[in-house]
Amino acid sequence: MNINVKIQGLEQLKKSFAKYPKVAARNTQSAIEKSIFQIERETVPITPWDTRATVESIGASKKFSPLRGEIGATTKYSVYIQLGTSRWPLSMPPKKPGKERQFLKIGVERSLREIDGFFEKAIKNTLNQIIKY
Repeated sequence: MNINVKIQGLEQLKKSFAKYPKVAARNTQSAIEKSIFQIERETVPITPWDTRATVESIGASKKFSPLRGEIGATTKYSVYIQLGTSRWPLSMPPKKPGKERQFLKIGVERSLREIDGFFEKAIKNTLNQIIKY
């Protein structure tokens, strides 16, 4: 399952990227990494767990490559927690209070404001650095 985030101002960042790719790439990568860590901060506290394996798999699943970042839960059963099953549909709440069945989706939704801020800052930093050239 993929959850995609739409970034406002991305077209402006792409134009800057075309003129000054190294500057834009560095700032964009920083925003991507901050975004992934923000999603982790929001997701971990609400993740249902019995053995902590799902929570630990979130931190261990972070991957970064040029202009790309990924985070998820890698335990075999995390997809069933996230999407529900016929025996335990999403309408059934988790056993522990303060936990969420769709922990990844909710973690992303709670992070969107901060993610927008990270990318706004990346655009501003890129433009400020380009002006200096």
